[in-house]
Amino acid sequence: MAKKIQAALSLPKKNNYGFVNSYIDEDVRLYLDYNFIRYENTNNDFDNNTAHSKIIDFFDYNSQLVQTDLHEAIKNFKLIKENNLTHFGETRNSHQPSGKGPSRLSLEQLFKYIADNPDLELLTSPMDITLIAPRMGPDCFSDLLTNIIFKELYDYTVTTLGKLKKLQYGNQTEHFYWNSKAHKWEKGSFKELLIDGIDTILVPTHICTKKLPYNISKFINGIILDVKQQEIKNSGRKEVPNKKDLLIQELAPYKNQGIKNVSKQYALDSVSENPGLLRQLHDKYDADYAHTHHYQLANDNDLPKYKKN
Repeated sequence: MAKKIQAALSLPKKNNYGFVNSYIDEDVRLYLDYNFIRYENTNNDFDNNTAHSKIIDFFDYNSQLVQTDLHEAIKNFKLIKENNLTHFGETRNSHQPSGKGPSRLSLEQLFKYIADNPDLELLTSPMDITLIAPRMGPDCFSDLLTNIIFKELYDYTVTTLGKLKKLQYGNQTEHFYWNSKAHKWEKGSFKELLIDGIDTILVPTHICTKKLPYNISKFINGIILDVKQQEIKNSGRKEVPNKKDLLIQELAPYKNQGIKNVSKQYALDSVSENPGLLRQLHDKYDADYAHTHHYQLANDNDLPKYKKN
């Protein structure tokens, strides 16, 4: 039977230790959400400000680097290797990564397009990469964020386990993290933090989500198709197709051409025609996150349930 962190640490059962009570021997389907890191600061032992500034620096710097050193930008984004120390992800009963993320070729094609179209201002927000990069889903995005702020998560784990008098070190290991002052990946030396003999990084509950609300489906259905329907109305047509029928019409040419990643290519083309679509998305989530808590965990034990096969 899968063991949770609190049980492995022999802690009294309660909901407010401040870290996700995930399993230490299988993954749980949770993700880091940079907007929670940005807006929520309910755990004094985690350095929200540094973590958020590192994430923003990573995307700001690499969005500019695309223009001057395409291959270096690709290399920076390829460091998405799944970090199983948090035990987050979409792999069950195994600590082997389940996804590979975007290929080098797909990133090269995407970043070249971004470099050739600077007016589109793509990658100005971290959420953009999940909308336009092939095979960059919530799991890969969360893995990337985890690597960027690995040092802050490590320091948080040391502090938390120290306060609980449960700090146990293991062997010396190496991990990458983002250095926002040097604008590059650093390889640091860290001692393993053992929980029941398993190297584990604790994650503050307040920065986790069960589901990323900014995804390609919501971008298309909540922004792009709304604009398309309004354009049809403004053209004088009496009948405006519903979103389901309109989406079928819009995607048909891509499917007929055998294009892969149809939805993301359609979204990218739509933004190329109307850069304001992306700004609408940014404005929507800037407003939403200031007042709502999308899919945020209610407490440390609020873990998603896996569906039985």
